[in-house]
Amino acid sequence: MKLIKARKAGTCHQCKRPINKGDHYVRRSSRIGRPQDSHMKNIDGIPTMIMTGITIATKVCKQCVEGE
Repeated sequence: MKLIKARKAGTCHQCKRPINKGDHYVRRSSRIGRPQDSHMKNIDGIPTMIMTGITIATKVCKQCVEGE
């Protein structure tokens, strides 16, 4: 895993510990909903893509990654 140096303070997604500026963390993506279930819908005569899910990036601290 590639560790990233934090530019801003944040919190770990797993253990909720603070990630201070300059600390190293890993970026992980997690899905909410089902992004693969997208479909087309006609809204006011304009074909529109309807997405039913989203993928977000979360921060995980170095201690949680090494503990896995």
